Amino acid sequence: MSGRRALDRRSLLGGLGAAALGVACAKSQEVIVETAAGLRVDDARIDEDPWALLPSGAVSWWGLGARELFAAKFGPQVVALLQRTLPVPTGSGYEPGRDVDAVALGLYTFSGVDVAGIATGRFDANGFEQAATQGARTVTGRPVTRTTYAGRPLFLSDGVGLTVLTSRTMAFGNEVGIRRVLDRIEEGRVARATPAWFEELLSAGAPLAWGVDLAAHPLPDAARRQVQFLDGLRAARLLGNFQEPGINLAGTLTYDAEEAAQRGVITLRASAEALRTYEWLMALVGILQPVRRLDAQVQGTEAQVVAEVDGAAVGSLLGNAERLIAMVAG
Repeated sequence: MSGRRALDRRSLLGGLGAAALGVACAKSQEVIVETAAGLRVDDARIDEDPWALLPSGAVSWWGLGARELFAAKFGPQVVALLQRTLPVPTGSGYEPGRDVDAVALGLYTFSGVDVAGIATGRFDANGFEQAATQGARTVTGRPVTRTTYAGRPLFLSDGVGLTVLTSRTMAFGNEVGIRRVLDRIEEGRVARATPAWFEELLSAGAPLAWGVDLAAHPLPDAARRQVQFLDGLRAARLLGNFQEPGINLAGTLTYDAEEAAQRGVITLRASAEALRTYEWLMALVGILQPVRRLDAQVQGTEAQVVAEVDGAAVGSLLGNAERLIAMVAG
């Protein structure tokens, strides 16, 4: 794989925007570990493997090294965005930039676009309970609702939720996604359901691993027509890190024919050129041109892609994420 070189609150505010590459029906194919009825998995098993807690059939899989991400040039903006988005009551003592080490995440279509994620690090369940009991709100003033599901407290705000599973593991996402995780734990169905191709990506040990299999989760024709490089795309795999200039990506786009791969490469190159052409216009609204380099080459039915993204530009986009999303929605 050439990649070796180198979070409803607006669906967790766009950092998960690439889910649009795979809006399709989820399939259930995880291996089930049988336990006595109603006997939940113990804390040791929960902490053993975050990927085993995620349901099968994800449209897209993500692996993130949070420490590397938060240490990046745009790390403070990521932390600020999480603090504004997650349903964390003030006074809980939770700070994502300090307490999260890694994230395992899947995007699903259980009931629309659903998110289920597992964060590993250091978490204080009592802090959340005390803050919620005192009626604390989020840093943006949104109320936090405490409910219970599968015998565990679930904190919700604007469709986004989280629950502390153990002192080392926390589940987050939208309510449907979190409930699916808790169902697996309560019913003893904890086992890895990640596909073999994503396991291969994870084995590279990169701070960023992302992939989608569009052969298993076909895109609607409308999506392919609106985004030209998606036409004929069967799979996408990307690895990355957060070193200078900000984000470095390398990966493969696999198409159903060599002609489709050639069209995809032409579209990607044209998009990069358009960004450079309109750099002055983007600057007028306070947006920095993010793409430093985009190289795409055709090899049979595959497009080998290498990209460098400016960290300061990513920080600017994240800092204005809510405003920009509102502008697009308008």
